[in-house]
Amino acid sequence: MRLATMNTYWGERLSALVDGVLLDLSASHAARLERAHGLRRDRAVRRARLELPPRINDFLVAGPTAWDRARELVEWAREIAKREPDLLRDCRWKIEDAPLGPVIPRPAKLWCMGSNYMEHRIEMAKRNQQEVQAEQGGQGFIKSPTSIIGPYDTVVLPPESQHVDYEMELAFVIGRPGRRIPEEKAMEHVFGYTVFNDVSARDVARRDNNRMDRGKGFDTFGIMGGWLVTADEVPDPHNLKVTLKLNGELRQNGTTADLVSNIPRQIAWLSSAMTLEPGDMFSTGTPSGVAPMKPGDLIEGEVEGIGEIRCQVIAEPAGA
Repeated sequence: MRLATMNTYWGERLSALVDGVLLDLSASHAARLERAHGLRRDRAVRRARLELPPRINDFLVAGPTAWDRARELVEWAREIAKREPDLLRDCRWKIEDAPLGPVIPRPAKLWCMGSNYMEHRIEMAKRNQQEVQAEQGGQGFIKSPTSIIGPYDTVVLPPESQHVDYEMELAFVIGRPGRRIPEEKAMEHVFGYTVFNDVSARDVARRDNNRMDRGKGFDTFGIMGGWLVTADEVPDPHNLKVTLKLNGELRQNGTTADLVSNIPRQIAWLSSAMTLEPGDMFSTGTPSGVAPMKPGDLIEGEVEGIGEIRCQVIAEPAGA
């Protein structure tokens, strides 16, 4: 499945891409309960919200029963659209009209891997006039959930920084909880994949004794994709192109095959310290080619088969 979160006047609505349109899963499930079980509308809506929660965080916590129900509902919706095209009319959105937001608006944990491509590690060492660190161990930081914006929102450059980089990345989302997860079982805990851009105020981090928390955590500094692609539809997450264009010029052109710490190693490493829970998100690191942005720039990034971002860059208005 390819899932999305729409920000509607009803609040967040978990949706699935079905034959080119977005299907509101909870609302569609209510319509099905009315039709198949003869439930009154109000009872169908209440039951649907329990069985297919409209918020993706709750949906992931609900576990495999809800996930299987969503897949079954998608197939039912395909069939019913052929016979009764008006039945789900109020549950469908054209993609161009959909109020698409970040697919996981508030992950409990958002862990970003640092220097996880060797060429990026080399370019950053040169920029900082340091020796290249060759160790294979993990490194990274927890990024503020309030930094998150959607794939087509605006990046706002704060007056505290004169050097803000883009960093295009593949991200994955935890579906099954676990602690001290061994590498050989790690992929069983991955629900799906999305795209992420880990925007970074380098000069702020330097002023903060090289701590990255604040420099990575400004509002709008976490651009998250609109799609969450379930793991069964991604045959090899370690063989995906990661690209970014700045004002139409290709700047980043890497592949997840070059990750220093692959996804199982990342999961095993972090879960040795903390319990991973459904909805937690990892961003796996960025290829080389990072560079500063300025107001008026357009960044366009993509992870092959997963999704894209397209964001304008502006300066924070005075007095904001």
